Amino acid sequence: MSYKLNVAKKYDIAWDYNLSAFNHKSEELHYLLVSLGCNVGDDWEEFEVERSEWNSAIEKLKNLNSLPSQEKQEISKRLKELDEGSAEEVARIMERYENAADPNEDSMLFSFF
Repeated sequence: MSYKLNVAKKYDIAWDYNLSAFNHKSEELHYLLVSLGCNVGDDWEEFEVERSEWNSAIEKLKNLNSLPSQEKQEISKRLKELDEGSAEEVARIMERYENAADPNEDSMLFSFF
């Protein structure tokens, strides 16, 4: 099982003590990101997400109630499995991860270790 989610800066993965959300939840996060439209591949322990997809996912979470019913239900199911709070809280967490990532890259690399 994976442990703590970390985000790369200049593709050097570094432990960030200020980011502790999603720890031990690689599978749950993977399924949430897929339900939000992120192309994260099949690897749950290390994955790359285009910044544009990540931001689109954040916007979907912020506007969850305005999404089509089936999409809203799938995302809500994945949020419940992730167990990190409301859609708005998860969106804020995702924004913190984005702020910690290398701003000069169009994609963000995440790794659980």
